[in-house]
Amino acid sequence: MSFLRPLALIAGLSLLPALATPAAAAEPVATTADDALSETARELFTKGSKAWEQGKWQQCRAALLAAWSIKKHTQIAANLGACELKLGMHRDAAEHLAFFLHEAPADSPPERRAEVKAMLDEATGKLVTVTLKTDPPDAEVLLDGKSLGRGPFLLPMYFDPGTYVVDLRAEGRRPQQEVITGFAGMRQSASVSLPPVEPVAAVPPNVTPMASEDPHPRTPIVVVGLVAGGVALGAGIVLHVVSSGKAGEADDLLAELHETGVRCATPPQAGSCADLRSLREQEDTSANAGTAVLLGAGAVLAGTAAYMLWPRRTAKPAAALWTAPTLGPRGGGIQMGGTF
Repeated sequence: MSFLRPLALIAGLSLLPALATPAAAAEPVATTADDALSETARELFTKGSKAWEQGKWQQCRAALLAAWSIKKHTQIAANLGACELKLGMHRDAAEHLAFFLHEAPADSPPERRAEVKAMLDEATGKLVTVTLKTDPPDAEVLLDGKSLGRGPFLLPMYFDPGTYVVDLRAEGRRPQQEVITGFAGMRQSASVSLPPVEPVAAVPPNVTPMASEDPHPRTPIVVVGLVAGGVALGAGIVLHVVSSGKAGEADDLLAELHETGVRCATPPQAGSCADLRSLREQEDTSANAGTAVLLGAGAVLAGTAAYMLWPRRTAKPAAALWTAPTLGPRGGGIQMGGTF
């Protein structure tokens, strides 16, 4: 079959070859349904190419994304990533461009790989790049409660800059949770091993254990408290800085009025005197608001610290009751015992 119309990735660079049909000797004869899907993918690829030439990035992405859903081809991935980069969709672009670099044949032209690598570097400069290896390899990774799938993760994972709660879990292993903060351009490799779940001790027959209490501080509560307190603390400081700025402006204006012999009446009239009064009111408002916010931040941080340092009660051994039949020379009975 014929090749699709090529799509230029970046103005001034060479064109990437279009999606080609694999050689007939490399795969079995396609069925009618397979032919229809391949034809649909080619039509969508052509549509995306025309949209690129017209600078219609949204239409370009929509067509190539539809083609990608039909056939995970390296050429579609590269061109789709180029459209997404134009749209500022750095995370999506990085995932598709990385797919091309990982899956493209080893004999692909070096200049083509260099062009895609340059686009990937541009996208990852706006992202947090994490290369993750887990034990066991099929551990599930969740980001803020949303599953990213199970390993092994052959390609890096890309996140927007910010703070996230990452959970890792696997059957028969103890789950782990981490809070990570990443900045644009950050690259990190991590290897996480989930320890096996300790086996539960066998309970003798007729023993009914009583649950014991183990009140440990919960990480999400502590994280929320620290973040909220930190944000409030920063807001309070900013308000006081604003108040100081307004005070400086008011003092400068008052000095100018004194030099010109102007004395503001009460209430002040329009003009410079009214401006002076407005600056003083803004100064007082910002100072009062900043003080209130700082007090609130202190209360939140103090409460969080108290929660973290609150003494833990040692759990009491579980109470248990057991019974067993007895038989002696003078008869039988039932023996009872337990721990409390």
